Amino acid sequence: YYALLAGTQEHYILRELNFSHPFKLFRQQPRELFIKGSSEENTDSWAVEILSSFRPPKATVDQIILHSSAVVSRETPDLSGLDPERWDYHESQAHSLPAEESLLLLKSKGPEQRIILGPLYNDVIRESEFKEPVNIYPKGTTYPTYFPLEQTTNEQYPLESVLVNPCFLDSLLQACAANLLVNTHRVYLPWKINELGILHAPTEEGLYRSYAQIINETEEIFSFNVVMLAEDGPICYYARDAQFRLINL
Repeated sequence: YYALLAGTQEHYILRELNFSHPFKLFRQQPRELFIKGSSEENTDSWAVEILSSFRPPKATVDQIILHSSAVVSRETPDLSGLDPERWDYHESQAHSLPAEESLLLLKSKGPEQRIILGPLYNDVIRESEFKEPVNIYPKGTTYPTYFPLEQTTNEQYPLESVLVNPCFLDSLLQACAANLLVNTHRVYLPWKINELGILHAPTEEGLYRSYAQIINETEEIFSFNVVMLAEDGPICYYARDAQFRLINL
């Protein structure tokens, strides 16, 4: 949306990102999302909302539901404090999940409380013996992500024109969710992100690693700083103060 209005940028910064209400399908009926935005005075920023209309059973009027909101800009990112080599979470003993075991967090069989994703969002096709383990520490996670074969083999996937590459952005948050799922045995979902940087959307095959460190925690809310690095080093994405909130299943 921002790129359509302000032109394609080298990077994008989202502030005050909120996940207000999950987007769900009622009885698998199709629903449309729509975006509403407004420019902020004397800046290059846009306040953006993602919404949908929904008519509950027996209702006569549609309800407008806010799913997410953020302020989007092309401001220069501040990367101070986001060097994972300086983070101390990995000084503790790691709980190392081999690739075949870590997939249980994602596939349809495994722990009762798990994250279920499709093949585009987790490369389950590649043999697990060639994958790095997920290392989960008491205060952080090192989470490898391989470029999904689906993006290179599916001719309908517009890889050359993606601005974000959503499955990798999702992996950034998976690193945090996996830590909480393993360490607390409870499910936490993204709630708010103070600052999200989209710097280099992955478009090439290879190994990408997310590094997540807990910066604050209560029983209900855990906050992380998390970055994703390409195999050769540059930061692809970062999230500063990404808050995950406990949900009751």
